[in-house]
Amino acid sequence: DLYNQPMNQTEQQLRLTVEALRERQEHELINNREFGLLYNCDYSQRLQPHDGAPSPDDMDELLSRRRGSKLFLAHPR
Repeated sequence: DLYNQPMNQTEQQLRLTVEALRERQEHELINNREFGLLYNCDYSQRLQPHDGAPSPDDMDELLSRRRGSKLFLAHPR
């Protein structure tokens, strides 16, 4: 609550900066063309959407391929 406890602006700015850096690191880990997970996966593991943007049917097809996967990545476009 803003009125009960004063806000430390420097601390909040530092927190937001660190959060933005972590988001960028995560983006690079997944999307970087040199070492990103999406660009280095085997072509046999990639799914092409049936038409246009990925649909729930495409996700069902992905889930039916693997049962023990801990992580699924999908391109945002």
